[in-house]
Parts: sequence; structure tokens; C-alpha cells
Amino acid sequence: MCQDESHSSYWWLPTTFQEIALNSVGYSKSSLDYIVGRYMGYVDETFKIFVPLKLDNHWYLMVVNFEDNGSLVYLDSLKDVTKKKERLDQMNFVACFLQNLFKERKFYKRQESVCKQVSGFDFVEPYVTQQDPRSNDSGVWVTHWMQTASLWSTYNPEIVNDEHRYRLAISLMTSKANRRLDELDLKAPNYYEGRDGCKSTEMAMSSDSNSITGAKAAPITSDSIEF
Repeated sequence: MCQDESHSSYWWLPTTFQEIALNSVGYSKSSLDYIVGRYMGYVDETFKIFVPLKLDNHWYLMVVNFEDNGSLVYLDSLKDVTKKKERLDQMNFVACFLQNLFKERKFYKRQESVCKQVSGFDFVEPYVTQQDPRSNDSGVWVTHWMQTASLWSTYNPEIVNDEHRYRLAISLMTSKANRRLDELDLKAPNYYEGRDGCKSTEMAMSSDSNSITGAKAAPITSDSIEF
């Protein structure tokens, strides 16, 4: 379920890409080169690019859709009319950064391919179920979309629930990028023996809160989304 590299047709970009795109003057070139090498491929073979975005401690998702005439899909689990323009402006800024990036020929496999005019794509805002406004689930929604949106024709397959939260937590903790994975493997049996399954899972997760500090699981791989 969790991947940390690009697929030939889909790119799942890390959260650090937004930081680079919105700070196009002072960003680290080596960081961008790493993202390009690990998470990107050929634009002329790509259907969709998933870009997690954050504004005022709220996560939402931008999907660059190259199918048909192209579109910038805005997915937001907690829409706010007072914040919408700012969030769309941020999407447009990232789209412009991508367009400038795609001027380089290394992003095209075929010689006849032309530069993708990403910033000229229309905004599309599909209906999506909204999270409980009292929750802090925006990062969970973005993660769920990134992991499953390539499987369905709709962006609104179901509501996020405790099952998704548990699966995400397990994916983060068992990711190879978790620097304390070996320690987790050693401790897990001790919490499991003689305890109820659900209770032991909760205890294993809460007994050492730092055990997932280094966890990074794709599609959000460089920095885990905080939620």
C-alpha cells in the first residue's frame, strides 16, 4: 500500500516538494534533485501527480491531472470559503513551479513531446465528504487519497474512519524508513502476549511515542504529514 517511489503513470510527491516550490529562490538544489530522481519520471508518460499541500496547519491535496485537456484537482476535507482563494493561489504557485521544471528535456522520453503548460490547466473541485470540523484528520484524508485515488474514478470513495487511522499508523511504524523499526519488532511481542489485540496495539503505539518519530511512508515519504 505504501510506496516511496514514482510509478510510470503516477507520481506521489513528498511534502518537502511544497516547501521547495513555495521558496523557489532559497531552496536546496540537492533536495530538489533528490525528489526528481526518486519520485519523478517522464512527464509524457504520466497521468497524475499528487502534491500534498499545507496552509495554516491544514492539509489538502492537489492532483495534477494530465488526462483529457489537463486539470488541477482541488481535494479538501475541510473546505472554508474564507481560505479557498489562498489555498487555490498556493496550488497555482506550485503549478507554475512544475511548469518551469518541465522545461528541461530530461523530463520527456519522446523527442517530439512539448512542455506541459501546467499553470494553464483549469481548476476542478469535485465533491468530497467532509471531515468532522472538530477533528485534526486533514492529514489522514490526504494520505488516504494519495494511497487510493489511483484505484478509483472518483475522489470520494468513502469516509475516513478508525480503520484508516490504524492502518496509517501501522504503515508508518513498519515502514523501512522508520529508524527504530528493529526496536519496534523486539518490543511488539511483549505488548501482545496476554493482552487483548486492540488494547495491545494501542499500548504498543502509546508506550513509546518516539517510536514513529523517524517513520516516513509513501506517498508521504520525505516528511510524514502531521495530523
